[in-house]
Amino acid sequence: MKLRVWGVCRAGILLTVFVLLFVGCGRDDEASAVAEEGARPTSGVRPSSPRVVTLSPQATRFVIEIGARHQLVGIDSDSRSLLGLDSVSIVDLESLHEIAPDLVLVPRLPSAEETIRDLQSEGIRLVEFTPHDMEDVYGLCRGLGAELVGVMAATLFERGISRPMAILAGRSPPMGRPRIVALVGIDPPELAGGHSFETDLIEVVGGSSATHGGEDTRIKYTPALLRELGPDLVLVTTSLPATEAEVERARAVIPDQFQVAFFDFERDRFWLRQPVKDAERLRVLLLSSGLDLGW
Repeated sequence: MKLRVWGVCRAGILLTVFVLLFVGCGRDDEASAVAEEGARPTSGVRPSSPRVVTLSPQATRFVIEIGARHQLVGIDSDSRSLLGLDSVSIVDLESLHEIAPDLVLVPRLPSAEETIRDLQSEGIRLVEFTPHDMEDVYGLCRGLGAELVGVMAATLFERGISRPMAILAGRSPPMGRPRIVALVGIDPPELAGGHSFETDLIEVVGGSSATHGGEDTRIKYTPALLRELGPDLVLVTTSLPATEAEVERARAVIPDQFQVAFFDFERDRFWLRQPVKDAERLRVLLLSSGLDLGW
């Protein structure tokens, strides 16, 4: 998937499983997590807290939000604008040896295996941090999050994200959902593939993503493909509210036969804090577009 650890496989959990897990048996699981963590030393910082470097703002935000800010010893230059990081060193792959981190979160692993081996020889582990959907996010919390702040804290952080989403998803009917396609980007236009935040949001609020079963995160857009998919609505997603020019360009590439709606959300960070708020906004938008979500 989109999170790769050198030499370690990440176990993914499907969103539908979380609906059952967090709505049906959350209290028992939480007790188990507390019991497991209770066997560990209970000091404010975990005994083996890794020294962490983040080389993307997305990874930096995750480390801060999950409660491991004190473990940051280096960041990329783009992360410097985040609040409270003026005292953290700016580094890159070439300067890692100067601060000797244990763990480095990168947007992509280096293409040269020699670079990875050299860093490993210094005790530096690289983890590719590029979540594309909620399954990736939950995997991050359970794996990387538990390593950073412990099982209990990571579990509570994960549940703060997943419980509200699971409850919202549980209110939607399993059958008869309107078919929706998410158009991501306009120059060039792409469709959100089966593993993406866009399609997860569509499914959570009661729609049926026409591309949800595929393995690709992005699919090349063509009007012919759109006609083949035959959605009830084309949802154009943007990071900021669409400008008039963007609306015109989007409508120019979408055949007139399809209904179009525009939805803005910050896909790189919305999942860090109450993603259910964006899901609720999307639900309201789809209802106002005349779609029957079964609510």
